[in-house]
Amino acid sequence: MILETWPTVIPVCVDGMDKVLPLGSPYPLLFKRICISCGRPLNLSVFRGRERNKATAHALINKAMEGIEALRRQIQEIKVY
Repeated sequence: MILETWPTVIPVCVDGMDKVLPLGSPYPLLFKRICISCGRPLNLSVFRGRERNKATAHALINKAMEGIEALRRQIQEIKVY
């Protein structure tokens, strides 16, 4: 979809959901916190003009995931909750 419409892509990381809603738990746990962090828009201009195929899509997804991972590392460094 990104390769078709070229929207602004903003990485977002949600950290702590595993503590709020652990696997197998039917209800969220009270008094737990999550941290949501939004990054700067990604520069995806290097992908413009490339052939629309699986390799390009995977490279673009990897770029987005790198942005999310960078946010997660920042959250881990400053986590106070």
